[in-house]
Amino acid sequence: MENVRAEGWENHIVNFNKCLRPRTIDIEGRNPFQTGSGHGYIGRMTHCVDGEFTRSVAYGTRHVANYVASARCGSRSCRSYRPAGVSYQTHGLRSRDIYSVDDTVVGGDSSGWSHGNTTYAGDYGYRILRPRYYGTNNGVLARCGSTGTRIIDPEIHTTAKGVEVSSLASDVIVDLTQGTIEIFGEAGTSYAVHAADVNGSGEYKPGSVTVHGPGDLVGTRALVSLDVTGAARIGGVEYDQGDDQLQRWDGTDWAEVESGGAAGVTLDTDQTITGAKSMAEVGFFGTSALGTKPSATDDLGTVLSSLGLRTAGGAYPITTSGAVALTGGFRTGLGNRSGTYNITTNTAPFNMCDASGGAFTISLPNTGSAGYRFTIKKIDASANAVTVSAPIGIDGVPTLVLTDQWEWVEVVSTFTTGQYMIVGRADPAHNRNRDTAVTAPRRRRVPRRAGR
Repeated sequence: MENVRAEGWENHIVNFNKCLRPRTIDIEGRNPFQTGSGHGYIGRMTHCVDGEFTRSVAYGTRHVANYVASARCGSRSCRSYRPAGVSYQTHGLRSRDIYSVDDTVVGGDSSGWSHGNTTYAGDYGYRILRPRYYGTNNGVLARCGSTGTRIIDPEIHTTAKGVEVSSLASDVIVDLTQGTIEIFGEAGTSYAVHAADVNGSGEYKPGSVTVHGPGDLVGTRALVSLDVTGAARIGGVEYDQGDDQLQRWDGTDWAEVESGGAAGVTLDTDQTITGAKSMAEVGFFGTSALGTKPSATDDLGTVLSSLGLRTAGGAYPITTSGAVALTGGFRTGLGNRSGTYNITTNTAPFNMCDASGGAFTISLPNTGSAGYRFTIKKIDASANAVTVSAPIGIDGVPTLVLTDQWEWVEVVSTFTTGQYMIVGRADPAHNRNRDTAVTAPRRRRVPRRAGR
């Protein structure tokens, strides 16, 4: 259907029911007789698939485009002036994959777009690309348990809220990469992006909400405020009014997310804030923020654990392919062994072995990662031996035996799993160094007979 003009109608200019690929082009409606529930629509699609409203123009209507239990339907390049209701709406009866591209709302005191309906609950997937809103109500609503709202590059100018997420809506993304939200006035209920239980009971908080930047948030009330039960992500947003425009709920009150505050800020699980913010005091994954900046000598692992960026513990694995420069002191782990012991790749590299209570074996780990170095040293004076074994071998032999006090061997793992090579060995009791696993037997000199 195309090129239709109507004025003073009651229900819908166009009503598609159970249609495949319905289309309207250049439908115009002015001043319907009624704009109450069910009246004053430009177009509705019920149980439709792959339909589109293109270049509809509406003056004083309830809805320009309305979707009921439909899939893959949308509107494109439509305009709504002085609307009496939400101009572009999914009706809350499980519509899926609805879209709005380059649509506009000008004037009036009604919201521009709504995903979900307070009477009929939620819908799934509403992609709103480059919406333009100029009015005194909320630009876009995501509500009533709807999921998958995507608001991309909006241009919204209002005295209310740019985007409101409420009533159990979840998986909402506001992409301001090339967008602008401008908030006029100083009303305490105005926000650029606001996610909360607007009923105030605390039972209907939204789920996850993501706000991407850069972009522009203009006006002193152009705040991003998120009070959600899921992940709250805010990244790369730009402001024109200072760093206090980003807020989050701390459990009892709204807290500004900025550098400075004495108590710092704690971010919820999976919550990230990046971009223009500069915060000296931050806690992650439910931990309390650090009250003071760590000193240069504080243990790095302890600091990371305090911030919530790692689980508390003594193992700090670090892997790098670049050069490492240590300009200060360097300390490694040392373990005392007095019985059979299985070394692992997390074991201290230096192993001091006391065999005074009986001979025992030190077993090297079965690793194929090259470069793990271990030193094993016998420190007692008894005749009990310390045997060093490897799964495959050490320089071609399965074991090494340390028999003398202070005798030691240093080995390094190779790319062959379970295979080690010796990089250092000494036996101070016999005043000799060894660099092989097996010492060749000495040749005995035979005295020459007289006359030869």
